[in-house]
Amino acid sequence: MKQIAVVTGASRPTGLGFSTARQLLGLGYEVVLTARKEEVAEEMAAQIGGLGFALDITSDDSVAAFREKFSEQYDHLDVLVNNAGAFFDMCAQ
Repeated sequence: MKQIAVVTGASRPTGLGFSTARQLLGLGYEVVLTARKEEVAEEMAAQIGGLGFALDITSDDSVAAFREKFSEQYDHLDVLVNNAGAFFDMCAQ
């Protein structure tokens, strides 16, 4: 059975998420790279032979859409690298 990995926040070719995804592919994982914009995720994934999905971790709707799309293609997940980040300024209220 193929091992599946998801790497969030893989939107920059010089970033940690992209580098991690590339290394996981080298280890034999099938890798899904995510970024806020689907076209960016797909572009990054195409560079290394992975799959790109849209995912904005600050949006419940985006998370739900990602979960549905992922579940349509895969029946399990072996590795999650949560590289995406968000800043919530609680003082700005």
